[in-house]
Amino acid sequence: MKKFLLLLVAFFFTATINAQWSNDPSINNIISTENDVHSPMVATDESSEMTFVHWFVLNDGMKPKLQLLNKQGVPQWEGNGLMISTHPNEIALYGTDFCTTSDGNAVVCFADLRTGTMLPYIYKISQTGEFLWGNDGIQLSTVETIRCYVEPCNDGSVWAAWTEGATIYTRHIQADGTLDPIINVQNENSQLSWAHLLSDENNSIMLAYFKKTGGQGYFPTRKLYVAKYDIQGNELWEQHTQLSNDYAMLSVRDIEFLSDGLGGAYASIYVPIDGLQEALVFHIDADGNATTPLSGGQVNVSDGYNYHYYPSMTIDPVSHNAIVAYRQSNAAYENDFALKIQSIDANGNRLWGDDGITLVPTTSEEIHPIFAQAVPTGGAIVMYKISPQFNNNVVKAFRVDGNGQKEWGENPVDISTRNTSKSFTITNSQFQVKNGQVIYTWGEESSGVIAQNLKLDGTLGQISDEDPSIAISIGEVTTT
Repeated sequence: MKKFLLLLVAFFFTATINAQWSNDPSINNIISTENDVHSPMVATDESSEMTFVHWFVLNDGMKPKLQLLNKQGVPQWEGNGLMISTHPNEIALYGTDFCTTSDGNAVVCFADLRTGTMLPYIYKISQTGEFLWGNDGIQLSTVETIRCYVEPCNDGSVWAAWTEGATIYTRHIQADGTLDPIINVQNENSQLSWAHLLSDENNSIMLAYFKKTGGQGYFPTRKLYVAKYDIQGNELWEQHTQLSNDYAMLSVRDIEFLSDGLGGAYASIYVPIDGLQEALVFHIDADGNATTPLSGGQVNVSDGYNYHYYPSMTIDPVSHNAIVAYRQSNAAYENDFALKIQSIDANGNRLWGDDGITLVPTTSEEIHPIFAQAVPTGGAIVMYKISPQFNNNVVKAFRVDGNGQKEWGENPVDISTRNTSKSFTITNSQFQVKNGQVIYTWGEESSGVIAQNLKLDGTLGQISDEDPSIAISIGEVTTT
C-alpha cells in the first residue's frame, strides 16, 4: 500500500540549504544533506528557467531522488527533495539517465528490482512534483537490463533505450505516456552494447552503439555503428553506418554522441593505438554517410606524450565543429598530467594544431574528470576536477572562444575550493549551459549533493532579481 502526503505550498524565508547561488567558491550550495549520494545530474528547462537535479541515495539499495531549482539556485521543494521510488534496488548503479522534456517536465529512467528482476522503468514528473505517468512510472519492458538512456523530442515525448545481453532495445514514449512499439536492434553473430540516442525534428531517432567483433572478457574488439528509426520502428537508412575501425577497448568504455546542429552527429571514443591511448572523433551526416575516415579524427599526434584520453566533447553552435577537452599523460598511472583542448571538423581535420591547445600545463596533480560544454556565441566552457591533495580536490573552469583562446585570462576560475572528496558522474548531464549560466553538480561524502552556478562572464552568484521566497513542500513516497 502506498501513502502520499498532500501537496502543500509554503511561503518562507530562505535558509542555508536553499539560499540563492553562492558567490564564494569555498561555500557552494547544498542541495541535499543526505549521506551516500551518488550520480548527481542536472537538466534545465530553458523556457521556465528551472533546473532539475537528479541523484540516488543509498538507503537499502539505490533510491532515485529529484529537486527543482529556480534560476537563482533556490530549491523549490522543501527538505532533501522528492523521493521518486522506494522500490527495492541494487546497491550499485550500472546506468541511469534523465532529461527535461519540451513541455517543461523531468523524465527519469532507471532499472530496479520491484519484480525481483532488474527491469527498466521511466517516470515523468512536473515542476509541481506531480507524477504524470503514474506514481510507479511506466515499465518499459519485461527484458532484464542494467543500463538505461533517454532522449527528449520536440513535443513532450521521449525516446528510451536499454540493453540486455547482445541486444539493444529502444522505444518512443508519447507525451501522455502511450508506448510505441519496442525496437530490437540485434545482430545474430555479434554482441551489441551501449545505446546513445539523438532525436530530430520528426522525432525519429539516431542510435549509436558498439558491435563486438572479437576479443574476450574485459577487452573486446568493437566497431562503432549508427542507425536511424522512426517512432514505429521502421529503419530510415538502407543499412547501419559503420563509423570506426575495429578497436580493442575496455568493455565499460562509453560513447559520446552529440548532434552537430545540421541533422548529423559527432561521436567520440578513446582507444588504444600502438600501445597508446588516443581520443578519436567521428562524424555522420543527416543522410547516414560517414564523413570521417574509419580511423577517426585523432585529437593529438605530435606532442610526444603517450596518452590522450578521458575526452569530453561538445559541439560549437556557430562553426558546427566538435570541441574536445582531454587529459594528457606520459603513461597510464604516472603523476604527469595536462589539460588540453582540440577542435575537429566534420572531415576529421584538427583545427587547433596537431597537439591542440594547452589549458593546464603538465602537473603532478591529477586532472579528472573533465567536462566541456559549448556556449551560444561559440567556443566552450571546460570544467575539471584537480587534486592538489590525496582524496581532496577542487573544481576549476576555463572559457575558450571559437578559436580556442582563453576568454577569462590565463588562470582558471575557481568553482569550488572546498577541500573535500568530490564524486562526479562521468556524463555531460553533470552540467549545462542555459539561460546565461552554467550549473554544476556533484556529491560530497561529508555534505551531500552540492551545486554551483558559473555565469558566462566567469563569476559566480546571483544572476537575476527574481524573488526566491516561495517553495513547495512535497512529501516523500513510501511503499509498504
